[in-house]
Amino acid sequence: MQGTSANRKEMTLFVPRTTLGSQPSIKSAMASKEKEHNARKVMEKWWYDVNVPFNGAKSYYYQPMIDVITSMRLGFKGPSYHDLRGPLLKGVVHNVHEYLFLESKLIGNFMDSPFGIWMVK
Repeated sequence: MQGTSANRKEMTLFVPRTTLGSQPSIKSAMASKEKEHNARKVMEKWWYDVNVPFNGAKSYYYQPMIDVITSMRLGFKGPSYHDLRGPLLKGVVHNVHEYLFLESKLIGNFMDSPFGIWMVK
């Protein structure tokens, strides 16, 4: 019969685990765990050195920062002291000012009075 599953060739979607290189060796798995442990130790030293509060790890921006850093090429240098207190800070201040300006325009169109909130044109 032409349409039965018995006649169809078995289609494999995954690499068989028996081929060489399909599964990491124990040695490479242990090495990657050691690399991860070393990376955590370096982060830990920095964290304690600059006295970052522990709730900094709960920040919305914490994991995206780590993801972006790990996606950079080897040898990526973080922003310098001057960059952080100069151009990067100016950019953040500018973004906050834009946000506050837009919020004030939205809020400024309403006036609170004893009779309720009124729309001001």
